[in-house]
Amino acid sequence: MDTGSFPYPDRGPAFCTCPLDRAEDRRGDDTWLAGALRRGRFLVVRNNRVRMVAGTPPRIAWHEAVALDSAIERGAPWVFLGVDGEGRPHFAVDGDGLSMAAEHVDLDVRSIAMQWAAAAAEDDETGVIAQALALLDWHRRHRFCAHCGALTTPRRAGYQRHCARCGAEHFPRTDPVVIMLVGDGARCLLGRQAHFPPGMYSALAGFVEPGETAEAAVRREVHEEAGIEVRDIRYAGSQPWPFPANLMLGFLATPRSFALRLDRNELEDARWVRRDEVAAALAGRSTRFFVPPPIAIAHNLIKSWLDASACQ
Repeated sequence: MDTGSFPYPDRGPAFCTCPLDRAEDRRGDDTWLAGALRRGRFLVVRNNRVRMVAGTPPRIAWHEAVALDSAIERGAPWVFLGVDGEGRPHFAVDGDGLSMAAEHVDLDVRSIAMQWAAAAAEDDETGVIAQALALLDWHRRHRFCAHCGALTTPRRAGYQRHCARCGAEHFPRTDPVVIMLVGDGARCLLGRQAHFPPGMYSALAGFVEPGETAEAAVRREVHEEAGIEVRDIRYAGSQPWPFPANLMLGFLATPRSFALRLDRNELEDARWVRRDEVAAALAGRSTRFFVPPPIAIAHNLIKSWLDASACQ
């Protein structure tokens, strides 16, 4: 089981746990896949929502192959997710337009993650959901060849698209984003964007640019958004973020300077926050601001900084 890379003492953020073996070696075996499709289990995605069994927490409504045979024969997009501990194959299928059982509900991925976290569920399957949503979204957005414009077809169980006209091969896209908590032993830097819920402050973040290391992106983004120079950049962990297909790369960094100069196109506000204020916000006791929930890597970065600064 892949449980992510977080060294934090709590359960870590959502989307980092996957109970399936992705079985990359099976993706090019068309004979094996044909049999797997007949005996597999299917996660259904409709309009970017996942078909779930309602409950506390909700559970993936895995469907038997017989329920989706006709849809797959008509060309419904599907992707291979992996095999479970008993070797049973699991898939995700784009079920837009399909009528489904009334006892199931379609939930958005953020709601699923929040409910799983609230229930402290041990058998967290949010990583499977992130994998399914990211792959199916990529297929919806990349039906045509970027080289010649021709219609492409899926290959390798959904992990590749092929252009018959020019021979180009296209692969799923993941966009790396750095997210960093800047602080010393006494205070840390939190900012907010205009689209955040009122009162929420978080770690700074930004996309890694072409030809740039993740550490260079940390230095650039903090300086561009807040006017702060940083040092001692330390990698803390990562999180898939399926909105639609980002990979959040978490870092901690130490400030070289403290005078803020904000880029108002990026940040509505930013402030240096004391350790006691951060502790109150994490505990839900602050009347000044709140931080992202535990499903987000930002929460874990803030908590990790607070724990580390207590030792300084």
